[in-house]
Order: sequence, then structure tokens, then C-alpha cells
Amino acid sequence: MYLTGHTYMTVDSAYATTENQYTVFQTARKNPKPFDVEKLNHTDFKRWDLLADKYFVGNLVGKISKIRVATFKKNCTSATVKYSMDPEAPVFRIEIASKTKLLDLPDCYPKVLPISELKHKDLMKLCTEKVIPQQFQAEYLNLTFSKKTKYCLAESDIEDEGDQ
Repeated sequence: MYLTGHTYMTVDSAYATTENQYTVFQTARKNPKPFDVEKLNHTDFKRWDLLADKYFVGNLVGKISKIRVATFKKNCTSATVKYSMDPEAPVFRIEIASKTKLLDLPDCYPKVLPISELKHKDLMKLCTEKVIPQQFQAEYLNLTFSKKTKYCLAESDIEDEGDQ
């Protein structure tokens, strides 16, 4: 069943899948202890692109496009890369800063990106009508919104029931 004005968009599906997997991972193991699942926020995304020319070009000339897995950790001056998705593939460590100075990269997002006021109103209605289950409502209730943010949804391939 479709709610008028709401479509099943790729972004909604991706979010729901991620949220479901988060819950599954969090509760997947009890012994020896539950998995530690870390939720990220806007300050966890840094402007690594500012270092690309300075550090990666010299270290990875001709190889950067072949990287299949890159792992960066907070407060670590190196990264690991793999050139294959094979779990047994060799791992290479790349120094990305001097050991004496940790990187102080700017955030990608200086503040939480707001949604449009109209989108916020729609989400609050879904919470009030309990379409969004109670256990997930806090995340929606804490969203920031702005009158200046445009309500811009891509056109869906699926028609709402009321439009047919």
C-alpha cells in the first residue's frame, strides 16, 4: 500500500536496509559480548580529498584507481589498502601523515544538514500515525529542518495508488 505523496524511492530503501542491518549486527552476538556497532554522525566525515594530491599521488602513482578496499581509522596516521576484494588479498599500509602530527582535517559537513520543512512535516505525521514504529521515531523527531531547504525529490518510477 502506498501513502499518497510518498513513494518507495531508492534512498528510502537504502536507509531502511541500513537501519535493519544495524539492528541485526547490534543483536547478532551475545557471547563473549555483543558486537560494538558505532553509529556515525556528520562530524565523522572528513575532507580527505584535501590530502589526495599531497599524499596519495606520490605513494600510489598508477595504483589509486586499482584500490578496492581502503580503511581509515580515527587518530591514525596511516591507512590500509587492498587491491582486491578477495578476503585473502595482501594488505598494504600507507603513511598519510608524519607520526608526530595527527591530521586535523576539516569536516565535510560543519553542521547537520537540514531537511525541508515540508519533508519534516510529512515525517512527523508518519510518527504521529505510528507508520514509523516507535523504536525508530527518536531519530526522526531529532531531525533539523529549514524553510530555506528545498523539497526536492527525484521522480519515482512507481505511481502512487491515488494517481492511477
